[in-house]
Amino acid sequence: MSQRKKTKIVATLGPASDSIEVLEQMILNGVDVFRINFSHADYGDVEKRVKNIRDLNKKLNTHTSILGDLQGPKLRVGIVAEGTRVAPGDVITFSTEAPFEGNKEKVYMNYKNFPRDVKKGEQIISR
Repeated sequence: MSQRKKTKIVATLGPASDSIEVLEQMILNGVDVFRINFSHADYGDVEKRVKNIRDLNKKLNTHTSILGDLQGPKLRVGIVAEGTRVAPGDVITFSTEAPFEGNKEKVYMNYKNFPRDVKKGEQIISR
């Protein structure tokens, strides 16, 4: 029977885990994968974290992986009038023209290709 772990521990890096000492302790305590969120990091931070992880892998003879979490497109609606309420099943028109104050019938969408990426009548799910 294989002694290989079937579960992986993934740790998201942030300000609390910036020091090489903390990264080392995390590896020694079982972290298998370090996740770097590219939405909240600049190139210099990412470069430093990757170097530290690689240096620790050499020092500790480990193979801790690095997962780069890349940001997808940010679709945002514009300003919506105070008190606007949208109920399940409501029909809303999205406009990618110039920004305007939206309401429960029509809102501005910052993503210019939105009309090409969705079909008329298609259900839009928000989170």
